[in-house]
Amino acid sequence: MAVLAFYRLVTWLLGKSKRFENFIEGKVQIIIEEGKFSLQNFEKEDLAQDEFFAELRLKSVDHLGQVSNAYIETSGDISVFFYEDADVKYGLPIRPQLFDLKNKNIPKSGIYACTFCANVQHLEPTNAKCSVCNREEWLEAINSKRVV
Repeated sequence: MAVLAFYRLVTWLLGKSKRFENFIEGKVQIIIEEGKFSLQNFEKEDLAQDEFFAELRLKSVDHLGQVSNAYIETSGDISVFFYEDADVKYGLPIRPQLFDLKNKNIPKSGIYACTFCANVQHLEPTNAKCSVCNREEWLEAINSKRVV
């Protein structure tokens, strides 16, 4: 009887209080916004970058420039919204064989993605700091279309 009363109380509170609902069920968090990490949300989540990349690869994502937005739902699932092929941008490659090529040295002029925040910049051969997160590890960005 007490369990039923507690259940009814919690259900009633969920319907009446948004604050209580967020406390109990959590809140949807945006993780990727316009092909880049939403740093204030990504750092808060328990999801490690390699786990997140694995989830994206399971959804046929090759690089973050294909993703307009990605969310961690209250259930823990990841929802991904893609750019149309014509709108795909340069982005951070997430396949392991490419991601493992990250480096602090920029070997040639080109478009590179910061491996921490996924910010994309045109860089010249040098050691460069990201204009968003101030980190120094880069990977040559790609802009391939999504293959489903």
